[in-house]
Amino acid sequence: MEILSPGTRDDVAVTDAAVRLGGWFSGSDMSSCLPHGARIVVIQPGGDTATATAAGLVDSDTWLFSEHEPPLSCGGAVHVPIAGGLELPGDELIVADDIYIQILDYSSLAYLSVAGPTAVRITCLEDLQAFLADADRAMCSGDWSEQLAHPSVQLADQAALADPGGRPSPQRVYVTAEGQVRTGIGGTDLAHIDAGAEAVAAALDSQETDSSLDAMIPHERLAQAAADRPWLARYLQALETRRRLTRRYGCGIAVSGFGTRFQPGLPKQPAEGAEAPLLLQLARDTYAVRTQDDRLFRLGRDAARLLEVFAVLPEETALPTAVNLLDMTAQQVARIRADLTARLQLAPGGSLETDEAAE
Repeated sequence: MEILSPGTRDDVAVTDAAVRLGGWFSGSDMSSCLPHGARIVVIQPGGDTATATAAGLVDSDTWLFSEHEPPLSCGGAVHVPIAGGLELPGDELIVADDIYIQILDYSSLAYLSVAGPTAVRITCLEDLQAFLADADRAMCSGDWSEQLAHPSVQLADQAALADPGGRPSPQRVYVTAEGQVRTGIGGTDLAHIDAGAEAVAAALDSQETDSSLDAMIPHERLAQAAADRPWLARYLQALETRRRLTRRYGCGIAVSGFGTRFQPGLPKQPAEGAEAPLLLQLARDTYAVRTQDDRLFRLGRDAARLLEVFAVLPEETALPTAVNLLDMTAQQVARIRADLTARLQLAPGGSLETDEAAE
Protein backbone atom coordinates (compact mmCIF):
# COMPACT_ATOMS: atom_id res chain seq x y z
CA MET A 1 0.00 0.00 0.00
CA GLU A 2 1.26 3.48 -0.88
CA ILE A 3 0.61 6.12 1.75
CA LEU A 4 1.07 9.82 1.00
CA SER A 5 2.13 10.92 4.44
CA PRO A 6 4.69 13.48 5.64
CA GLY A 7 8.22 12.36 4.83
CA THR A 8 7.17 9.71 2.26
CA ARG A 9 5.55 11.74 -0.49
CA ASP A 10 6.95 13.91 -3.28
CA ASP A 11 5.54 16.82 -5.25
CA VAL A 12 4.51 14.58 -8.15
CA ALA A 13 2.58 12.25 -5.86
CA VAL A 14 0.77 15.14 -4.20
CA THR A 15 -0.06 16.62 -7.61
CA ASP A 16 -1.44 13.26 -8.77
CA ALA A 17 -3.60 13.11 -5.65
CA ALA A 18 -4.86 16.65 -6.26
CA VAL A 19 -5.75 15.87 -9.89
CA ARG A 20 -7.72 12.78 -8.89
CA LEU A 21 -9.49 14.58 -6.07
CA GLY A 22 -10.40 17.42 -8.45
CA GLY A 23 -11.88 14.87 -10.87
CA TRP A 24 -13.75 13.26 -7.98
CA PHE A 25 -15.27 16.60 -6.95
CA SER A 26 -16.39 17.31 -10.52
CA GLY A 27 -17.85 13.83 -11.00
CA SER A 28 -16.13 13.55 -14.36
CA ASP A 29 -14.97 10.33 -15.99
CA MET A 30 -11.52 9.52 -14.58
CA SER A 31 -10.98 6.28 -16.51
CA SER A 32 -8.01 7.77 -18.39
CA CYS A 33 -5.95 8.02 -15.18
CA LEU A 34 -7.25 4.96 -13.32
CA PRO A 35 -6.94 1.22 -13.95
CA HIS A 36 -10.06 -0.42 -15.37
CA GLY A 37 -12.68 -0.81 -12.66
CA ALA A 38 -10.76 1.31 -10.14
CA ARG A 39 -12.41 3.85 -7.87
CA ILE A 40 -11.67 7.06 -6.07
CA VAL A 41 -13.24 6.76 -2.63
CA VAL A 42 -13.55 9.67 -0.23
CA ILE A 43 -14.52 8.91 3.35
CA GLN A 44 -15.65 11.89 5.38
CA PRO A 45 -13.23 12.57 8.24
CA GLY A 46 -14.51 10.66 11.24
CA GLY A 47 -15.76 7.82 9.04
CA ASP A 48 -14.98 4.14 9.47
CA THR A 49 -12.30 3.18 6.95
CA ALA A 50 -12.04 -0.45 8.09
CA THR A 51 -15.77 -1.14 7.66
CA ALA A 52 -15.82 0.65 4.30
CA THR A 53 -12.99 -1.61 3.20
CA ALA A 54 -14.86 -4.68 4.42
CA ALA A 55 -17.86 -3.46 2.38
CA GLY A 56 -15.80 -3.88 -0.78
CA LEU A 57 -15.20 -0.19 -1.46
CA VAL A 58 -11.40 -0.35 -1.21
CA ASP A 59 -9.20 -2.73 -3.17
CA SER A 60 -5.70 -2.76 -4.61
CA ASP A 61 -6.53 -0.24 -7.37
CA THR A 62 -8.36 2.29 -5.18
CA TRP A 63 -7.31 5.85 -4.51
CA LEU A 64 -8.58 6.31 -0.97
CA PHE A 65 -8.93 9.73 0.68
CA SER A 66 -9.68 9.16 4.36
CA GLU A 67 -8.62 10.11 7.83
CA HIS A 68 -7.52 6.59 8.73
CA GLU A 69 -5.42 4.09 6.83
CA PRO A 70 -7.12 1.01 5.35
CA PRO A 71 -6.03 -2.50 6.35
CA LEU A 72 -2.74 -3.70 4.88
CA SER A 73 -4.69 -6.32 2.92
CA CYS A 74 -5.61 -3.60 0.39
CA GLY A 75 -2.27 -4.18 -1.31
CA GLY A 76 -1.63 -1.56 -4.00
CA ALA A 77 -4.27 0.94 -2.87
CA VAL A 78 -3.05 4.53 -2.57
CA HIS A 79 -4.09 6.13 0.69
CA VAL A 80 -4.15 9.93 0.93
CA PRO A 81 -4.78 11.20 4.47
CA ILE A 82 -7.37 13.94 4.86
CA ALA A 83 -8.65 15.99 7.77
CA GLY A 84 -11.10 18.82 8.35
CA GLY A 85 -14.45 18.92 6.57
CA LEU A 86 -15.99 18.98 3.10
CA GLU A 87 -19.77 18.91 3.55
CA LEU A 88 -20.57 22.46 4.69
CA PRO A 89 -19.82 25.83 3.06
CA GLY A 90 -16.87 27.30 4.90
CA ASP A 91 -15.31 23.91 5.65
CA GLU A 92 -11.65 23.36 4.90
CA LEU A 93 -10.36 20.00 3.70
CA ILE A 94 -6.70 19.28 4.45
CA VAL A 95 -5.14 16.80 2.02
CA ALA A 96 -1.89 15.01 2.89
CA ASP A 97 -1.04 17.76 5.38
CA ASP A 98 -0.09 19.83 2.35
CA ILE A 99 -3.13 21.05 0.40
CA TYR A 100 -5.85 23.15 2.00
CA ILE A 101 -9.09 23.17 0.04
CA GLN A 102 -11.76 25.73 0.86
CA ILE A 103 -15.35 24.51 0.43
CA LEU A 104 -17.74 27.20 -0.84
CA ASP A 105 -21.38 27.30 -1.87
CA TYR A 106 -21.96 28.63 -5.39
CA SER A 107 -23.87 31.74 -4.32
CA SER A 108 -20.97 32.94 -2.16
CA LEU A 109 -18.31 32.68 -4.86
CA ALA A 110 -19.16 36.04 -6.46
CA TYR A 111 -18.52 37.85 -3.19
CA LEU A 112 -15.31 36.16 -2.04
CA SER A 113 -11.72 36.29 -3.22
CA VAL A 114 -10.08 33.02 -4.19
CA ALA A 115 -7.00 32.59 -2.02
CA GLY A 116 -6.12 28.98 -2.87
CA PRO A 117 -7.61 25.63 -3.92
CA THR A 118 -11.40 25.92 -3.74
CA ALA A 119 -14.23 23.47 -4.38
CA VAL A 120 -17.52 25.17 -5.26
CA ARG A 121 -20.67 23.17 -4.54
CA ILE A 122 -24.33 23.51 -5.45
CA THR A 123 -25.96 23.17 -2.04
CA CYS A 124 -29.50 24.53 -2.50
CA LEU A 125 -31.96 25.91 -5.05
CA GLU A 126 -30.49 29.40 -4.68
CA ASP A 127 -27.10 28.03 -5.72
CA LEU A 128 -28.65 26.25 -8.70
CA GLN A 129 -30.39 29.44 -9.81
CA ALA A 130 -27.13 31.40 -9.55
CA PHE A 131 -25.30 28.74 -11.56
CA LEU A 132 -27.97 28.77 -14.29
CA ALA A 133 -27.98 32.57 -14.42
CA ASP A 134 -24.21 32.53 -15.03
CA ALA A 135 -24.64 29.88 -17.71
CA ASP A 136 -27.41 31.85 -19.45
CA ARG A 137 -25.31 35.03 -19.41
CA ALA A 138 -22.30 33.27 -20.91
CA MET A 139 -24.47 31.72 -23.61
CA CYS A 140 -26.20 34.98 -24.56
CA SER A 141 -23.36 37.48 -24.32
CA GLY A 142 -20.08 35.64 -23.79
CA ASP A 143 -19.82 37.17 -20.32
CA TRP A 144 -18.24 34.44 -18.19
CA SER A 145 -17.92 34.13 -14.44
CA GLU A 146 -14.26 35.00 -13.93
CA GLN A 147 -14.28 33.45 -10.45
CA LEU A 148 -15.03 30.08 -12.06
CA ALA A 149 -12.19 30.68 -14.53
CA HIS A 150 -9.67 30.86 -11.68
CA PRO A 151 -7.31 27.87 -12.09
CA SER A 152 -7.60 27.02 -8.38
CA VAL A 153 -11.41 26.74 -8.46
CA GLN A 154 -13.13 23.41 -9.11
CA LEU A 155 -16.88 23.37 -9.70
CA ALA A 156 -18.26 20.22 -8.10
CA ASP A 157 -20.83 17.79 -9.52
CA GLN A 158 -20.50 18.93 -13.12
CA ALA A 159 -21.60 15.56 -14.48
CA ALA A 160 -24.86 15.68 -12.50
CA LEU A 161 -25.50 19.25 -13.65
CA ALA A 162 -24.83 18.48 -17.31
CA ASP A 163 -26.77 15.22 -17.49
CA PRO A 164 -28.78 14.37 -14.36
CA GLY A 165 -30.49 11.59 -16.31
CA GLY A 166 -27.19 9.86 -17.07
CA ARG A 167 -25.51 7.20 -15.01
CA PRO A 168 -23.03 8.50 -12.41
CA SER A 169 -19.32 7.87 -12.78
CA PRO A 170 -18.57 4.35 -11.50
CA GLN A 171 -15.24 5.62 -10.20
CA ARG A 172 -16.76 8.05 -7.70
CA VAL A 173 -17.81 6.97 -4.19
CA TYR A 174 -18.42 9.00 -1.05
CA VAL A 175 -18.91 7.58 2.44
CA THR A 176 -20.30 9.80 5.17
CA ALA A 177 -19.07 9.79 8.76
CA GLU A 178 -22.25 7.85 9.58
CA GLY A 179 -21.38 5.16 7.01
CA GLN A 180 -23.84 6.04 4.25
CA VAL A 181 -22.62 5.37 0.70
CA ARG A 182 -23.33 8.00 -1.96
CA THR A 183 -22.12 8.98 -5.41
CA GLY A 184 -21.40 12.53 -4.23
CA ILE A 185 -21.35 14.66 -1.11
CA GLY A 186 -24.87 15.97 -1.73
CA GLY A 187 -26.24 12.70 -3.04
CA THR A 188 -28.91 10.40 -1.71
CA ASP A 189 -27.99 7.57 0.65
CA LEU A 190 -27.70 4.37 -1.39
CA ALA A 191 -26.63 1.85 1.24
CA HIS A 192 -24.90 1.62 4.60
CA ILE A 193 -21.44 0.08 4.81
CA ASP A 194 -22.72 -2.24 7.54
CA ALA A 195 -24.95 -3.90 4.94
CA GLY A 196 -21.92 -5.69 3.53
CA ALA A 197 -20.09 -5.85 0.23
CA GLU A 198 -22.84 -7.50 -1.81
CA ALA A 199 -25.54 -4.98 -0.80
CA VAL A 200 -23.23 -1.99 -1.31
CA ALA A 201 -22.13 -3.20 -4.75
CA ALA A 202 -25.75 -3.82 -5.78
CA ALA A 203 -26.78 -0.34 -4.63
CA LEU A 204 -24.00 1.34 -6.62
CA ASP A 205 -24.58 -0.78 -9.73
CA SER A 206 -28.32 -0.11 -9.73
CA GLN A 207 -28.00 3.65 -10.30
CA GLU A 208 -29.73 4.48 -13.59
CA THR A 209 -29.57 8.26 -13.06
CA ASP A 210 -27.04 10.49 -11.33
CA SER A 211 -28.18 11.10 -7.76
CA SER A 212 -25.07 13.04 -6.74
CA LEU A 213 -27.07 16.21 -5.99
CA ASP A 214 -30.46 14.75 -5.17
CA ALA A 215 -30.25 15.35 -1.42
CA MET A 216 -29.67 19.06 -2.12
CA ILE A 217 -31.83 19.68 -5.20
CA PRO A 218 -34.99 17.85 -6.32
CA HIS A 219 -33.96 15.67 -9.24
CA GLU A 220 -36.80 16.97 -11.40
CA ARG A 221 -35.47 20.53 -11.04
CA LEU A 222 -32.05 19.43 -12.25
CA ALA A 223 -33.61 17.51 -15.12
CA GLN A 224 -35.75 20.49 -16.14
CA ALA A 225 -32.79 22.86 -16.05
CA ALA A 226 -30.82 20.57 -18.37
CA ALA A 227 -33.81 20.02 -20.67
CA ASP A 228 -34.33 23.78 -20.98
CA ARG A 229 -30.66 24.23 -21.84
CA PRO A 230 -29.56 21.48 -24.24
CA TRP A 231 -26.22 23.30 -24.46
CA LEU A 232 -25.50 23.00 -20.71
CA ALA A 233 -23.02 20.13 -21.08
CA ARG A 234 -21.11 22.16 -23.67
CA TYR A 235 -21.13 25.18 -21.35
CA LEU A 236 -19.53 23.10 -18.62
CA GLN A 237 -16.93 21.78 -21.08
CA ALA A 238 -16.13 25.35 -22.11
CA LEU A 239 -16.03 26.47 -18.48
CA GLU A 240 -13.52 23.77 -17.59
CA THR A 241 -11.40 24.51 -20.66
CA ARG A 242 -11.28 28.22 -19.86
CA ARG A 243 -10.27 27.42 -16.29
CA ARG A 244 -7.39 25.23 -17.42
CA LEU A 245 -6.14 27.80 -19.93
CA THR A 246 -6.49 30.91 -17.75
CA ARG A 247 -3.10 30.48 -16.09
CA ARG A 248 -1.36 30.60 -19.47
CA TYR A 249 -3.59 32.93 -21.49
CA GLY A 250 -5.50 35.05 -18.96
CA CYS A 251 -9.25 35.55 -18.79
CA GLY A 252 -9.84 37.01 -22.26
CA ILE A 253 -10.82 33.72 -23.87
CA ALA A 254 -13.75 33.83 -26.30
CA VAL A 255 -15.61 30.60 -27.06
CA SER A 256 -17.47 30.12 -30.32
CA GLY A 257 -21.17 29.62 -29.65
CA PHE A 258 -21.18 31.66 -26.46
CA GLY A 259 -22.03 35.19 -27.51
CA THR A 260 -19.70 35.14 -30.52
CA ARG A 261 -18.88 33.38 -33.79
CA PHE A 262 -15.81 33.54 -36.01
CA GLN A 263 -18.02 33.46 -39.09
CA PRO A 264 -20.54 36.34 -39.14
CA GLY A 265 -24.16 35.34 -39.66
CA LEU A 266 -24.06 32.05 -37.76
CA PRO A 267 -26.27 31.65 -34.67
CA LYS A 268 -24.33 32.93 -31.68
CA GLN A 269 -25.85 30.35 -29.35
CA PRO A 270 -24.34 26.84 -29.15
CA ALA A 271 -25.81 24.41 -31.67
CA GLU A 272 -22.89 21.96 -31.70
CA GLY A 273 -23.02 18.50 -30.20
CA ALA A 274 -21.18 17.82 -26.96
CA GLU A 275 -18.41 15.93 -28.78
CA ALA A 276 -17.63 18.71 -31.28
CA PRO A 277 -14.31 20.50 -30.71
CA LEU A 278 -14.49 23.79 -28.84
CA LEU A 279 -13.28 26.72 -30.94
CA LEU A 280 -11.51 29.46 -28.97
CA GLN A 281 -10.04 32.89 -29.59
CA LEU A 282 -6.94 33.46 -27.43
CA ALA A 283 -5.38 36.87 -28.02
CA ARG A 284 -4.85 36.92 -31.81
CA ASP A 285 -4.80 33.16 -32.30
CA THR A 286 -7.59 30.68 -32.94
CA TYR A 287 -7.60 27.24 -31.38
CA ALA A 288 -9.62 24.05 -31.32
CA VAL A 289 -9.89 21.94 -28.17
CA ARG A 290 -10.70 18.28 -28.58
CA THR A 291 -13.17 17.76 -25.76
CA GLN A 292 -12.43 14.06 -25.26
CA ASP A 293 -8.92 14.70 -23.91
CA ASP A 294 -8.50 18.51 -23.76
CA ARG A 295 -5.92 18.54 -26.55
CA LEU A 296 -5.30 22.06 -27.85
CA PHE A 297 -4.63 22.75 -31.55
CA ARG A 298 -3.78 26.07 -33.14
CA LEU A 299 -5.78 26.75 -36.30
CA GLY A 300 -5.71 29.16 -39.16
CA ARG A 301 -8.66 31.55 -39.20
CA ASP A 302 -10.22 29.98 -42.31
CA ALA A 303 -9.87 26.47 -40.87
CA ALA A 304 -11.67 27.57 -37.70
CA ARG A 305 -14.47 29.16 -39.70
CA LEU A 306 -14.87 26.03 -41.84
CA LEU A 307 -15.10 23.79 -38.74
CA GLU A 308 -17.56 26.22 -37.22
CA VAL A 309 -19.83 26.25 -40.27
CA PHE A 310 -20.03 22.45 -40.44
CA ALA A 311 -20.56 22.14 -36.68
CA VAL A 312 -23.43 24.62 -36.59
CA LEU A 313 -25.31 24.30 -39.88
CA PRO A 314 -27.06 21.28 -41.42
CA GLU A 315 -24.94 19.50 -44.03
CA GLU A 316 -27.02 20.70 -46.96
CA THR A 317 -26.57 24.33 -45.85
CA ALA A 318 -23.02 24.07 -44.51
CA LEU A 319 -21.38 22.98 -47.77
CA PRO A 320 -22.55 25.87 -49.98
CA THR A 321 -21.85 28.31 -47.13
CA ALA A 322 -18.27 27.03 -46.83
CA VAL A 323 -17.80 27.11 -50.61
CA ASN A 324 -18.79 30.78 -50.71
CA LEU A 325 -16.77 31.58 -47.60
CA LEU A 326 -13.48 30.12 -48.83
CA ASP A 327 -14.05 30.66 -52.57
CA MET A 328 -13.35 27.01 -53.30
CA THR A 329 -15.08 24.15 -55.04
CA ALA A 330 -17.20 21.71 -53.09
CA GLN A 331 -14.56 19.02 -53.65
CA GLN A 332 -11.81 21.25 -52.23
CA VAL A 333 -13.91 22.09 -49.19
CA ALA A 334 -14.67 18.41 -48.59
CA ARG A 335 -10.97 17.53 -48.83
CA ILE A 336 -9.95 20.26 -46.38
CA ARG A 337 -12.70 19.26 -43.98
CA ALA A 338 -11.60 15.62 -44.08
CA ASP A 339 -8.01 16.66 -43.43
CA LEU A 340 -8.99 18.78 -40.44
CA THR A 341 -11.18 16.01 -39.05
CA ALA A 342 -8.30 13.55 -39.26
CA ARG A 343 -5.73 15.94 -37.85
CA LEU A 344 -7.94 16.78 -34.89
CA GLN A 345 -7.98 13.02 -34.31
CA LEU A 346 -11.68 12.75 -34.54
CA ALA A 347 -9.88 10.06 -36.57
CA PRO A 348 -6.37 8.97 -35.43
CA GLY A 349 -3.18 10.73 -36.39
CA GLY A 350 -1.72 14.11 -37.18
CA SER A 351 -1.69 17.60 -35.79
CA LEU A 352 -2.27 21.09 -37.08
CA GLU A 353 0.29 23.89 -37.29
CA THR A 354 1.21 23.34 -33.64
CA ASP A 355 -0.44 21.42 -30.87
CA GLU A 356 -0.25 21.71 -27.13
CA ALA A 357 -1.93 20.10 -24.14
CA ALA A 358 -4.55 22.24 -22.44
CA GLU A 359 -3.56 22.65 -18.81
